[in-house]
Order: sequence, then C-alpha cells, then structure tokens
Amino acid sequence: MKITKPWVIGIDPGTNTGVAVWDTEAKEFVRLELMNFWCTYDFVTGNYNPDDVLLVIEDARLNKVTFRKKGEGFYQDRLSRNVGNIQKECGLLIAGFERRGYEIQTIKPTAQKWDAATFTRYTGIKKGYNEHIRDAARLVWGM
Repeated sequence: MKITKPWVIGIDPGTNTGVAVWDTEAKEFVRLELMNFWCTYDFVTGNYNPDDVLLVIEDARLNKVTFRKKGEGFYQDRLSRNVGNIQKECGLLIAGFERRGYEIQTIKPTAQKWDAATFTRYTGIKKGYNEHIRDAARLVWGM
C-alpha cells in the first residue's frame, strides 16, 4: 500500500492504549507513547488534520468470539469481560475518528507480537517500551 499522507498513527486500543506516530517522509517514529482512551482521542484530533494522517488501528472486534467451555469458570469469565471492553473501546475510537473524517485501516489482532529484542532489531530503538507501544509501532513500521 502506497502511503501519500505525511503521518501514519498506529493505535493498539485497550486499558493502556499504545500509540505510535510514524513520519512517512523521514521514515522514523516521532512519538511512541502509552495513553488512555480519551487521551488517545484528544491527542489525534487535537494534533493531526484528517487530511494528513492515516490511522491504523488494531481492531479486536475482528477476532472470532470465543465461548465459555464447561468447567473453565471465573478466569474465562474475566477474560471474556476484558476482551469485550477492548472491543467496545475499539468500536468507539473508530466511530469517533470516522465522524471526524479520518481515514482508518483496521488490522485484525494476531499472536505475532514484537518482544523487546525484536522491536530493537527492526527499529534500532533501544529504549524498552511496553507491549502495547510495541504493538502500535508494529502496525505502522516502515510505511
């Protein structure tokens, strides 16, 4: 995919939302940060014109719903609630950005994550970022 906008922002929604801003001209990250839901929304809408940015959002709603298996109990119930909350946040962020006119590409979450060593190998950045920031960065790396 040829990117014609100066900025691509990767967003990994959740209780702790990873945000990675990629400068498509300089071919580098200009911001890697952990934010909450509202800070993420305000950061994007307050700093980036919809005409100048592509949002790449990991959309948990694209994963198959899992159903509780007999005997799994409390742990599975808690996990299901957490996933449901993340799916809701994904939907609200996407709907809010769409209402403001942002171009959005949604990505299905996968098990293919970057650990700290992989993140450093690809980006050259040695600072230790958490998994949510690394996931956001992985979504837009090299665009």
